Amino acid sequence: MLQGQRDLAAVGKMLLSELVPLVNAHQGVIYQMDMEGEPHLNLLASYANDQKNGYPARLLPGDGFIGNAPWKSAASLSPTCRPRSAGSDRC
Repeated sequence: MLQGQRDLAAVGKMLLSELVPLVNAHQGVIYQMDMEGEPHLNLLASYANDQKNGYPARLLPGDGFIGNAPWKSAASLSPTCRPRSAGSDRC
């Protein structure tokens, strides 16, 4: 299915289209780390993500649960963090 694919966004979309239903999730996102300038995460691919109220296209370090993941160990992440659209700014 992924053989020959060189576009990361296309691979991400294909991966999410198979993985999200497989694990009975309602939506999924994949972010890519960008270290140029100020470190941040760029939305690479999404599945069932609302463009207006969903996960943002760019996250800075510490922005919610996802924004904390690359900078903290998995053991220190709090599962109570939610995206800004759910009423929480940061963890």
